[in-house]
Amino acid sequence: MALGLAELGYRIGILDADIWGFSIPKILGMQAKVSASGTTDQWKIDPLKIQFGDGSISVVSMGFLSQDPTSAIMWRGLVLNRAFQHFIEDVDWSDIDYLLIDMPPGTGDIQMGLSRMLPQAQVIIVTTPSDAANEVAIRMLDMAQRGNLSVLGFIENMAYFLCDHGQRYEIFGKSGLDSSMATKDIEVLARIPISKANSDLNLNDMRAKWTSNDPDHSVEVMRKFAKQLTTEIAPIQEMSGCTSRIEQLLKKIELDKKE
Repeated sequence: MALGLAELGYRIGILDADIWGFSIPKILGMQAKVSASGTTDQWKIDPLKIQFGDGSISVVSMGFLSQDPTSAIMWRGLVLNRAFQHFIEDVDWSDIDYLLIDMPPGTGDIQMGLSRMLPQAQVIIVTTPSDAANEVAIRMLDMAQRGNLSVLGFIENMAYFLCDHGQRYEIFGKSGLDSSMATKDIEVLARIPISKANSDLNLNDMRAKWTSNDPDHSVEVMRKFAKQLTTEIAPIQEMSGCTSRIEQLLKKIELDKKE
């Protein structure tokens, strides 16, 4: 998603909120350590930045702070929430258009902390086609709505495999998510296929996939979704005007009515 948005010229921030199981540094091939700048009482963590297309991607993760990436981080709820708060409040996110927060699985402390720290956050729930995964995704939807967070919809990952001769195989079965969400007014925004492009764990390889004249099918799907996100699903809003503030208030009132 970050690559698709950056390709369109947007400045993207990624907050790796999976404190225990951080993976963004590995996926993007980033190994440097973050630094801080500013005065003693107004210092900010500077996220690591890479350029892509006409845009950029700024990243902060525990992977940039951990001394040994193979050692387990054994923190409980209060410390986890404090680390998450630092990543939100003490990182210089000023130079971005979208902030993508990669949440840990489940409905735990960090998810509940998000609803308190960023009440205007919009949620996209990522799942897979199996019935067990769908049940977890529906619980995530319930948690988000109880926290008065706006849910944009679902993304279904590993939805199918498209072989070289064009045949489509639903390896994990046909999803029942559409029928499950029919009464909840929540839709599946995109279905991402299983793809070698999605398994490459080096940014240079991923760049090659995205800039190829014959792009992988999964890249085409994500490219289309990134454009829809910026034009239809979650376009950038100017928050300084009263109109956008009223719009946010109306969304909250609508969620409260559903409660």
